[in-house]
Amino acid sequence: MYTIITNFGIQMTDPFLVGAQSATSSLKSAQHIGKDLGKIVESQTSDMESAVRDQHRQRIEAKAQEVARKQKAEYKAFEQYEKEKTHQRELLHLKKSAIAKYGPRAWDDIEQIKSKIEKEKTHQRELLHLKKSAIAKYGPRAWDDIEQIKSKIEKERIEEEKLINSDRRKIQDLFWWCMTAAALITYFFRLYK
Repeated sequence: MYTIITNFGIQMTDPFLVGAQSATSSLKSAQHIGKDLGKIVESQTSDMESAVRDQHRQRIEAKAQEVARKQKAEYKAFEQYEKEKTHQRELLHLKKSAIAKYGPRAWDDIEQIKSKIEKEKTHQRELLHLKKSAIAKYGPRAWDDIEQIKSKIEKERIEEEKLINSDRRKIQDLFWWCMTAAALITYFFRLYK
């Protein structure tokens, strides 16, 4: 407490100095509280984003495990082997024909053109091969069923993206509500202290 000693030896307290000291300590307290609230909001936001990522990872892992159970490794290996052998036979025949007709440099030119075309047509060839295999093994309606399953998987992927975006929007909304609350609390502490 601040006191003033007059010429006559009387001690008096200065109310202005006492009020200024009280206001200063109140502002320091409000500032510390505001910083603590900011740290809490930041920590909560980080925890919530982590929870969203964990939920997404768990959904992906569950789907991957389900797909792995449905597809046997041996079937995939045989299918890959069959594709590679067919491709090698076709490539060897083409190379012999090109060299016989156009000379030894023709194959280099063909390789350059081939790399460009393969990038564009790989998907279409695989799709056609898959379609023929499905129809040959399971009948003409098999491809329609596969298209329906493909559509279902695409819808699930879109729904998963919607869920992730929704979770992120909720976290952002919560963050801004917390920031607003922290700003209001800080404002009122400064206003009334």
